[in-house]
Amino acid sequence: MAIHWSLERLEALLPPEVYANMEKASCNPAVPIDAGGNYPIIHGETGNMLAGVPYKRGLRVPRSKMRALCGEGIPVQYGKHLNEVEFGSDGEGVTAKFTDGTIVSGTMIVGADGTRSRAREIALGSIEKAATTPFPIWHMNLTVCYGDAEKARYVRSEFPTSFLALSQRSFHAFQSISSMPDGPDHPESWIFHLAMAWRGEARHDLSYEERLAIIKEKAAGLAEPARSSFMWIPEGTQVHKADISYWVTEPWVNHEGRLTLVGDAAHPMPPCTYLRHMLKRDVVLTIISRPGPRLEPLYHRYFPSDKSHPVFPTNKYLMIFRI
Repeated sequence: MAIHWSLERLEALLPPEVYANMEKASCNPAVPIDAGGNYPIIHGETGNMLAGVPYKRGLRVPRSKMRALCGEGIPVQYGKHLNEVEFGSDGEGVTAKFTDGTIVSGTMIVGADGTRSRAREIALGSIEKAATTPFPIWHMNLTVCYGDAEKARYVRSEFPTSFLALSQRSFHAFQSISSMPDGPDHPESWIFHLAMAWRGEARHDLSYEERLAIIKEKAAGLAEPARSSFMWIPEGTQVHKADISYWVTEPWVNHEGRLTLVGDAAHPMPPCTYLRHMLKRDVVLTIISRPGPRLEPLYHRYFPSDKSHPVFPTNKYLMIFRI
């Protein structure tokens, strides 16, 4: 994902010793964080530049490296699945129960468990109310290593970091460098992130091979470098489908400030509308344990509302996405 204008917020959030290592998490460690540049948007069939989105400071990071960097020194437990939450009858405390039988108690629970949030279901008291609405979109995602130094250099020769190609046949093709496992001097090991999307009712019964055939058929009519980026994908590459969905935020019960939602759990929306505005958390659940008075006054300092939570303008972003 790209981090540019929100970089200052990230610098304020992270401990200085963690932020100092940001460049180590970069997709391309050879490009300093202050280099600046443009994110290119090109015409799919001609390869001509349509626009360049400028930034003064920034970098692209793979989520895996960013997750590891932000989690340094924090005992994150993966593979947990929230089952239920109990709230103390005296207005104090919260207990989370997981499907593996473990129980954790604390003062406040923050659900950051993504689009299909179990914490949201609990906060709304209804699986139906918390359910997302799917978009009629085909969205394919994959990572690829060409295993060939010349091919890897070529697809990055004009746009070293990333590009977005918009086709006049109503689809987009995206490519970015994802990581350089053996460094900038070993392009045969470089890993790229590719994506392609178009409007339509997606089929969920297709194999990896069938999905690859579909995107190669579309890529055959693109100009360089987009054409080769997709046509050179090795056979056997796993092409994943991404289910794009949204949920229009509505009030939830915060149990006197002891339960809240953030990120996709609070306002799931399509990519390219949300990712630039919030630093997404990959943490499933945060349970805060601290002494002191009830948290509701503190909660409402951050979420002022006569309801139980702030209502994010999800429908506004949906309208922009559909246009």
